[in-house]
Amino acid sequence: AWAHWTDVDGAVPAGAGRRVGELQSEGWSSDSETADWIDTWRLEGLLGYRWGDVKTLTSLAGLAGERLDAGDNPDSYGQWGLRGGLEGFGRAISGSLTVEFGRRIYDDSRIELTDGGTSTETFALYSDFTYWKIWLVGAWQLADALAIEAIASYEPESHTEQADDSSLGFANLRLVWRP
Repeated sequence: AWAHWTDVDGAVPAGAGRRVGELQSEGWSSDSETADWIDTWRLEGLLGYRWGDVKTLTSLAGLAGERLDAGDNPDSYGQWGLRGGLEGFGRAISGSLTVEFGRRIYDDSRIELTDGGTSTETFALYSDFTYWKIWLVGAWQLADALAIEAIASYEPESHTEQADDSSLGFANLRLVWRP
């Protein structure tokens, strides 16, 4: 198998802030595809505007998009969302909060199963959904060598098939000593 990742960010001054763009790509290619190993190409991007002072507080607003191409596999989808965020860096406290709201639409998530004879059944593997992505990263410098660091994420999905609704979240809080 072969894998490829690329991450490109840029910013151009515009008024009181900057126009920003981000593009990430990820490609997977296998010598022979199986049900578990499929060739995919994923592109994710953001076009937005960032303003504020990096030494105090900056804000971000933009349009996010993602596309996964998996050939004939029902995993292929397109996704669009609105992303906003705040980011601040101080001597004692630093952190960022990013929130995205959007919709994922699968190209054709239906598959057909046959019993080897005359019966064929079609059913959906995935259902389209509306999502939230909430990310929080922070650090509090208690002393020169001692800090509390936190990272958390919460991503609920509201599917067209209510039985597919799901949420994924995690949090990590750590006390860090750097001599």
